[in-house]
Amino acid sequence: MVRTLRFLALALSLAPAAAFAADPATTVFLGGEMTGPERLALTSALAAADHPGVLLFDTPKARPHLAAFLREFGTSAVVPVGRFDDDADRLAARLGIPVNSFVTPANGGPRQLSTLIVPDAASVARAYGAWLGDDRPIRTAVIANPATESATLAPWLAAQKHAAVLFTDRDGKNVAEVVERATRRPELQKIDHVILLGDATAIPTQTRPNPIAGKDAEIEMEPLTPQAGVFSYAVGRLTGPDIGIVALQLARQRLLRPGPKQAVVVSNPGGGLPLLETVSQHTAQELRYAGFQTDVLLGKSVSPVDVRARLPGADLFLWEGHQATLFRDYGFAEWTEPLRPSLVILQSCLALTDVKSYPLLERGALGVVGTSTRTYSATGGAFALAYVDALLYDRQSVGGALRTAKNFLLTYQMLKESRLSQTRLSGANMRSSWAFSLWGDPTLELPLPERPAGNHAAVRPVVNGSSIMIEVPAAGFERVASGKYAATTRPNTRLAGLLRAGDEAGESKLVSFVFAEVELPARNDRTPKLTSKLPAENWAFAWDARRSVGYLLVLLRPKDVGALRFTVD
Repeated sequence: MVRTLRFLALALSLAPAAAFAADPATTVFLGGEMTGPERLALTSALAAADHPGVLLFDTPKARPHLAAFLREFGTSAVVPVGRFDDDADRLAARLGIPVNSFVTPANGGPRQLSTLIVPDAASVARAYGAWLGDDRPIRTAVIANPATESATLAPWLAAQKHAAVLFTDRDGKNVAEVVERATRRPELQKIDHVILLGDATAIPTQTRPNPIAGKDAEIEMEPLTPQAGVFSYAVGRLTGPDIGIVALQLARQRLLRPGPKQAVVVSNPGGGLPLLETVSQHTAQELRYAGFQTDVLLGKSVSPVDVRARLPGADLFLWEGHQATLFRDYGFAEWTEPLRPSLVILQSCLALTDVKSYPLLERGALGVVGTSTRTYSATGGAFALAYVDALLYDRQSVGGALRTAKNFLLTYQMLKESRLSQTRLSGANMRSSWAFSLWGDPTLELPLPERPAGNHAAVRPVVNGSSIMIEVPAAGFERVASGKYAATTRPNTRLAGLLRAGDEAGESKLVSFVFAEVELPARNDRTPKLTSKLPAENWAFAWDARRSVGYLLVLLRPKDVGALRFTVD
C-alpha cells in the first residue's frame, strides 16, 4: 500500500500546480489506457489522498459523453493519467477544455513514472479498514469481485461513500456470507447500504422458483434478497457497458442541484390496463404535491413522439406499461438524446437488461429501477407508488426507497394472507418484491423541489416513546379514475389493487393504505408487539431486528380520520 501511495505522490508532483491551484474540487483525473493493476493503483492512491476532484476514464462508451460532462461540471483542470492515442492538443480539442501534462506508467508516454507495484485485494482491504477507523459510522459496503475489472474502482468508490470494501470469492456468489461475516465486526454492524460493483458476470444474480404460475419458471433477483422476512439492506448495482460509464454515473452526481424539478409519468399507453392507470394517476398527484412539475401521459393519447420529447427534460421518469410498446414499438433503447442526471423507473416486464437499460446510463441517467422478469401491472404500480412516496415523504435514498417499497409489498402480502384471508395472486407480491432492482448507486439522495405552500396536510406517522400515532387528514386529493376503477386518496397513502364497491353502479373503488417505516428502540432482540383499537384484520406489522425498524401497514376504512394509535409492548 505504501508503494501505491507513492504512485499518487509522483502523479501529483508531475501534474502542473495550476491543475490544483484554481479549484481542486473541479479537477478531473482522466484515466487512459491502463492495465488493471495500474488502474487499481490510481484509484487506491487518489482515495487515500482524499482528493476532492473527479475520476473519469476515456473508454469507448464514455468517450462520446466526456466533453458534455466536463463543460457542465465547470472543470478547472484535466489531468490525463495513462496512455492516450491523442497528444495534448488533440485530446484538448476532443474534450473541449485544455489538458495538463500527461502522467503515464513507465512503459510509454511523454512523462515517465517509476516502477509501479500494486497491492493485492487483501492488502487494499486491510488498508481501508484502518482508513475507515475514525469516528464516522460506516453505513455502506462496497462489494467487489477481485478477479474482475470493475473491482479496480472499489477504492475510489469507497472513499467517495465512506464505505468498507468487501471482496467476494472469484465466482462472486458469496455476497451474503461476506456481508454476514463483515457485520459481525463492531465497526461494521451499522452497514445499511450495499453497493454491488460490477455486472452479473462479476457478481451473479440469484434465482428462485416463481411463487406464482406464469411464463417464468424462476425469478431473478439481487444477492441479499431474504428467503423470508423483511428486506434489511438497501441494495443497488453499479454497472454499465464499460468502466468509464460506471465512473460517469458517480461523477454525474456532482451535477445535481436544488431547485425546480420535472417529473414525467407515462401509464397504460395504448389502453388495456385501467387499474394500473388509476394507480399511476395517484402517483402523479403525489409528485405534484411534492412540488414536481409533472407531465402525465395516459392511455391511448400517449405517443412515442411525446414521450421522446419529454424524457430529456425529466429529473424523474416513470414508465408504467408493456415493455413491447416501449422497446419494440417506440424503439426506446435506440433513442440518443442526452438526459439530465435523472432517475428512471421502468415499471414494466423484462426491462432491466443490458440492452434495454445500459443506453439510459450512458446518456445521463443516474439510476434505473426495474425488473428483468415479468410482473402483474397492478402489483408493479403499487410498487412504483410506494417507491416514489418513500423518496418524497421519507426522503429516502434511491436504495432506501427500493427497500421500503419491497417491504410494503411484503406487509401487503402478510395482510392478504393472514388477515384478509385473500390468497389469490398473493405470490405476485412476493415475486415483485424479489424482482425489482436498482442499477445505480443506492446511497444517492435526490434533491427535491420545494413543496407548494398551500398544500393541505399529508398522512404523517409519529413515534413517541412506546406509541405510534398516524395522523390521517380529512382533506384529500381529487378523485382519479380509469375504466371502472376509481380512487379518492390523501397525500402519502398507498394503493395496492384491493377493491371495494364504489359509489356508482359497477364502479370498483381502490382501497387506500397507510404505510409507515418506524424506528423503535431495540429491546433485547425481541420483536415488538403492537396493539390497537383498529380491527386486527386491518393492519400488519413486520420487524427488522437488525436495524430496529418496523414496517406498519394499515388498511383505511372510510371512517378512519384523525389519529390512529398503536401501542408498542
